[in-house]
Amino acid sequence: MTKPISPDNRSPYSPPESAQAEEAITWFARLRSGRMTAQEQAAFQTWRSRSPAHEAAWQEIGALWNEPELAAAAGEMEQAVVPTAGARRRAWLSVRVAAAAAMAALAVVAVLYLAEVPLRWQADYMTSVGQRHTLTLADQSTITLNTDSAVAWSYGMDRRDIRLLKGEAFFRVQPDVKRPFVVKHEGVTAKAVGTAFLVRERQGRIQVTVIEGVVAVHTGQADVQSLTATAGQQILITAEGARVSSVNAALAAAWTTGRLVFDNVPFSEVVAEIGRYHPGYIGLWNPALAQLRVSGSYNLADTSHILTTLTQTLPVHMNRLTDRLVVFR
Repeated sequence: MTKPISPDNRSPYSPPESAQAEEAITWFARLRSGRMTAQEQAAFQTWRSRSPAHEAAWQEIGALWNEPELAAAAGEMEQAVVPTAGARRRAWLSVRVAAAAAMAALAVVAVLYLAEVPLRWQADYMTSVGQRHTLTLADQSTITLNTDSAVAWSYGMDRRDIRLLKGEAFFRVQPDVKRPFVVKHEGVTAKAVGTAFLVRERQGRIQVTVIEGVVAVHTGQADVQSLTATAGQQILITAEGARVSSVNAALAAAWTTGRLVFDNVPFSEVVAEIGRYHPGYIGLWNPALAQLRVSGSYNLADTSHILTTLTQTLPVHMNRLTDRLVVFR
């Protein structure tokens, strides 16, 4: 879940200062707990009206937590964080952290898990967020599933059909001219006899990247029904059409060896890509950061370390609200 959050009530964009953001987060968590006294409510209103910067920080926190996934969980937060009256003052900071953790966990579990129930009925194999796994099929062809992905397969005497239900997979195909190897997703088919290629679907876009050999793709579109790609080429299919382009195949397949590699990529795209592997939420508060350019090779085994490294090499500030909830600003 990665989405730039840009307020519509202030221009130009001006993210809250760190201390003000921390105070706003604390007030937000206490308010959402449903356990604030009348005196605490008055103190909150006094803080909010004390300066325009406080109000701006409050609005920014509201924009973050009103993201669809987190908003769905917000109504249930008070059930996860219920401090006693005697412990209320002592738990000021722990309530804030626990509330954030509860919301993040609920957003991931309640929203994403439930949305994937139909997939679980269809899939022969699924990976969770951050997981990668290689499967060996009956003919010794292999499928390496990337993070948060799902596949189903059906083998017959004259066919080898694979359905990519979600995410991304790397296919290394054993040659068999009598049984074409076909990967399908939403009307798009990629057909190979003996080759290695990637198929990725994300937000209505489908990419077929050829590492070795040749892949013929049927786009399912009336204007461009079929395209062919060879090693080092990628077919991109969107609602607007389909096209073939040259790509760095090694870079595209780097995740299969546990690396994320970027070559002069906008920071917004880097954050989105890391977000695929991070078990939680990464938000990009400041749109001005989106076009910062990033180059580097990172170890997928530790996304938290990747995020920390980015703060050390780029002019960005990171708020790690919990282990699963991170905001760049």
